[in-house]
Amino acid sequence: SAIGTKVYLTATIRGRSVTQFREISGEESGSLMVTFGLGDASVINEITVKWPSGIVQVLQNVAVNQVLTLLESEENLAKKKSKSIHRSAKSMKR
Repeated sequence: SAIGTKVYLTATIRGRSVTQFREISGEESGSLMVTFGLGDASVINEITVKWPSGIVQVLQNVAVNQVLTLLESEENLAKKKSKSIHRSAKSMKR
């Protein structure tokens, strides 16, 4: 389950580096989606996803104005043991 997943997003907004945080709770109408306000940002510098399992995934230089659907999979759990960084998470959008 994605509940308890922590999502950190860093982007340059109005000329300043801004980091936003969301935790997936499922409380908002049962949705596992997190939404970020990015103002005038043209790119997301970094998204860090910290899954309850301990897997940490980092995405860099992500385009704005899109919905990302990222999944934590058994494959990623196996890779965790080798200390790899993976691209996955639930849904995020601007």
